[in-house]
Amino acid sequence: MVKFQDRVSSKNKKEKNTGRVGRDKKKKALESDEYIIAIGELAKRKILPEWIDEIYLRCQEKKQTKIAKDTLAIKLVELLEYFDKRNDEIQEDSPQYLTSEDVVDMILRCPRLITMGLEKNIIVKIDAITSKNNGNIGEANNQIRNNPSIFTKSLEQITK
Repeated sequence: MVKFQDRVSSKNKKEKNTGRVGRDKKKKALESDEYIIAIGELAKRKILPEWIDEIYLRCQEKKQTKIAKDTLAIKLVELLEYFDKRNDEIQEDSPQYLTSEDVVDMILRCPRLITMGLEKNIIVKIDAITSKNNGNIGEANNQIRNNPSIFTKSLEQITK
């Protein structure tokens, strides 16, 4: 038999759990805030919603590049910010300058670019491409723009 005290204490435990927000709900809320900020940032950079949809559909074609739409927006902002910072030394009217449209086009041609880690993969490979071009950022940008699938190669293949 279950004692009356046990019933009361189990009921109190259940009541304590109600009204709490679980870790997953908190995480989702944070992700949705990041997504809203990312969409706003993409709008500031004049990235059209059609482009985001096109990238999303292109990414869904292969198992390796499947990505959630909110994650896609966040990663796209990260990539655009990185390339903007990288372009600081290049004049905007120069053909070696990578525009936001160029970055979107590169992702459409090589969807793996959006699913790769920026710090561990992309930046390391871009640094290798730049050093291969004797530190010329503009030449490296041209090479990246013309052949974005270079990021799918290993670091050893890039440095050869």
